[in-house]
Amino acid sequence: MPNDKQKFRAFIDKVEKEYGKQGWWPRVVRIGTQCAVPVQVKHHPGPKSYWLSKTLSAQAFEVSIGAILTQNTTWTNVEKALICLAQKNLLTSRAITSARLASLESCVKSSGYYRQKAKKLKLFARFVEVELGGDLRHLDANQGRENLLGQWGIGPETADTILLYGLNRHIFVIDAYTRRLLVRLTGSEKWLKLPYDEVRAWCEEAMGKSKVKMFQEAHALIVRWGKEAGR
Repeated sequence: MPNDKQKFRAFIDKVEKEYGKQGWWPRVVRIGTQCAVPVQVKHHPGPKSYWLSKTLSAQAFEVSIGAILTQNTTWTNVEKALICLAQKNLLTSRAITSARLASLESCVKSSGYYRQKAKKLKLFARFVEVELGGDLRHLDANQGRENLLGQWGIGPETADTILLYGLNRHIFVIDAYTRRLLVRLTGSEKWLKLPYDEVRAWCEEAMGKSKVKMFQEAHALIVRWGKEAGR
């Protein structure tokens, strides 16, 4: 009989065959130096979708902004906010640090809790500018997670999303769908109450020596499953 970790890994393999590669992180379109509102913005980008910014540093920051905005809302609402920020050239740490709070609030209104989220973006951008020299990739490999968690409004799930998808760090993201999946696979309700880091460590051990891209795919697949079949 397979143990629980083997069941978890087998589930990931199963849904990957069923759903295919998810290809996170979400992206929207930029043409030249002018941001264009895309006809369709996909949550799982296909071959014709592009980053708003081309450099790795800018992409990492872009992921971070999306991760903060997606708290307690749907990605559709985040798309609208990202497009607005891009149109106003507010997708860099320098630009957000310098921007008026009211300008940020008007852009992120679609994502809900817009006053709080605008403040979160401001503080996060200032952290990147002041502490990291404007480049999120300078985040320390050992203490970086704790540094992120020290920022107002960034919890474990958001921090790990930034690390996994923005910086390609070997870390597993835990959300409500992951906990529900573990309850279903193991028959135990304990997963709903265990501390975040305990669940994360368990999932990372279950994934073994998988590459970062597999960690990224696994989380995306669990979210896809949760939205379509796991409720």
